[in-house]
Amino acid sequence: MKVVFLDIDGVLNCKQTPNPRKFPFIVDPVLLKRLGRLLDLADAQAVLTSNWRHDPAGMFSARYYGVPFIDTTPDLPNEPRCNPILEW
Repeated sequence: MKVVFLDIDGVLNCKQTPNPRKFPFIVDPVLLKRLGRLLDLADAQAVLTSNWRHDPAGMFSARYYGVPFIDTTPDLPNEPRCNPILEW
């Protein structure tokens, strides 16, 4: 199985992403569509590495916007970002 480890902030949103209510968890539909195309072309699945995974509102938002992911990396506090990916 091919896996893409997915961060959301800066990947599925950016400073230009419309966010009139200043909601902390926002996804740009254009960028989400690009991710879907990438996953389809690569025949890959996404695993969420984003800090959104630590917040119930973030997880709710990811599902609400339809972010396609099959799992999340483990929470390893004070570890380098690569360690949860390697652990997964």
